[in-house]
Amino acid sequence: MPYVSKAAREHMKTLPYASSAVTLKNLIYLREQIEIKEIALQLQKLVLEEGKPFYEVWMKSLSDEIISTATAFGNRYFLQQAIEFMEVECVHPGALKIMGHVIYLFMINLVYNSTGWYLSRGLISREAARNLEGSYQKAIKDLLPHLNDCIEAFGIPEHQELHVPIARDYIKFNS
Repeated sequence: MPYVSKAAREHMKTLPYASSAVTLKNLIYLREQIEIKEIALQLQKLVLEEGKPFYEVWMKSLSDEIISTATAFGNRYFLQQAIEFMEVECVHPGALKIMGHVIYLFMINLVYNSTGWYLSRGLISREAARNLEGSYQKAIKDLLPHLNDCIEAFGIPEHQELHVPIARDYIKFNS
């Protein structure tokens, strides 16, 4: 698991924008670190200090926290693997550009949809939280021109695609 240093954590708290790729990546990595630490402290308190049965605590008392921790792990793992693939294996310049947009949208979507979690722990400033929506909308707009390329990358034969008016030419459909 990648580690986010205390210096990086302190720096992120002061930023007016939390939308740089490095900051978003650090926030996602940091969420996993914090979730693991928080669940470990809760387990210690409930099982070791209060003597409650581990199974009961794990299955009933902390099930939401376990799901949240597992989700944070999955998000971090997916992001880390996507970045590694992009940096090591993806060599086509066009594909690199599109992957960069997709990964960035993934990161900003995670942080934007968890703004309350980051704010409640003092990991981002209120100003940075307010500025996330504009960056999120821009990330969507930046990926939009590449949407058909993303769909084609799945390799779905044309005869199996959905046949709806918006398919293939969203610009024409919207006009």
